[in-house]
Amino acid sequence: METSVPGMDLKGRSHYWGYIWISLETRLMEHAEMTENVVMNIQFEGQQAQWFDTLREIRVDKLESR
Repeated sequence: METSVPGMDLKGRSHYWGYIWISLETRLMEHAEMTENVVMNIQFEGQQAQWFDTLREIRVDKLESR
């Protein structure tokens, strides 16, 4: 991804990996565990560009109905 807005230039990428469980019976998502790695270079107007590396862990669990 690459974008520029007044006062800021940004260039980076995002990668996801993990597991998603889908019910064969209902075809609904039962559970998910995903990891995202985001690397980006941000330059604010009048400042030197900075690199950022973010790692996120995402977990989704099915809610039981009452």
